Order: sequence, then C-alpha cells, then structure tokens
Amino acid sequence: MTTYTYDEVRAASLVWFDGDDLAASVWTTKYALQDEYANYLEKTPTDMFKRLATEFARIEAKYPSPMSYKEIYELFSGIDPINGRKCFGDVVPQGSPMSGIGNKHKLQ
Repeated sequence: MTTYTYDEVRAASLVWFDGDDLAASVWTTKYALQDEYANYLEKTPTDMFKRLATEFARIEAKYPSPMSYKEIYELFSGIDPINGRKCFGDVVPQGSPMSGIGNKHKLQ
C-alpha cells in the first residue's frame, strides 16, 4: 500500500479543494486515512470516497437489489453544478464515520 507524508497529502488536498487552505487542513488532519504509524494512506478526498464506497458496497451486497460500488461512489463524489468544482456529493457522512468506515488501521 502506498503511503504519503503529511506534506504530500496537504499539497494534494489543497489542489483538490481549489486552494481552500482551511478545507485542505481540516481534511488532512482529521479525515485522511492513516495507519497505526501515522503514515497517510489517502492523498485526497477522492481516495476517501473510494474507501467509503468500497465498504458500503460490501455491506450492500448482503441485501436484495444492492447498490453498486459505482452508484455509491457517485453519491459521495460529485461536481458542483454551479461552478463545476469537485465537491462532496449527495451523501456526506459525519466526521467520525468519514475517518473510520473501512479503516482497518484504526487503533482501539
């Protein structure tokens, strides 16, 4: 698994958030997935959306007519129809779920 430094994640998330320093800082320090050694495993919110969609699709598969990974991913990610910027989509989990869902490195 690829790991990233704080500086790499901070720089990539700053680009992802179109220069919004506060958004990039909060996402990097609170929501980017880290392993038990504090190595970053996600570089941008796009990586987080993939992790969340993977875990939700795993659970969905247990039910009749499950949503696909792609359908779930599209709910998490999106494009703002007004300005065309990347944004969080129709579903935005609260902070703890964003950092914990699908996190196999979470310390107990």
